[in-house]
Amino acid sequence: MNCGLDKGGWTPPHVTPDQLVTIDLSAEGIFKPCEPYFDKFKQYGAELNVPPLILASFALQESGCNPHLGGNGGEAGMMQLGQENCAAAQQQGM
Repeated sequence: MNCGLDKGGWTPPHVTPDQLVTIDLSAEGIFKPCEPYFDKFKQYGAELNVPPLILASFALQESGCNPHLGGNGGEAGMMQLGQENCAAAQQQGM
């Protein structure tokens, strides 16, 4: 996910979920903290057509898969979602 990282910042290429190649979630290695939530990543991944590994990757990056973590700006949960992000997504029909 570091494509497009250069001295000017991060300008990743546009990628859609169907272009991603993923592997199955495994508690081996870095995803061990996320193991209690694998069923949720799989459930919502199937509902949203997003590979569960992608959801777990974001959760691991944002909170270490700690659902009780809170951010300084009011972000909450494993994905560190903020109120303003949810409102903006709703306005865009997401």
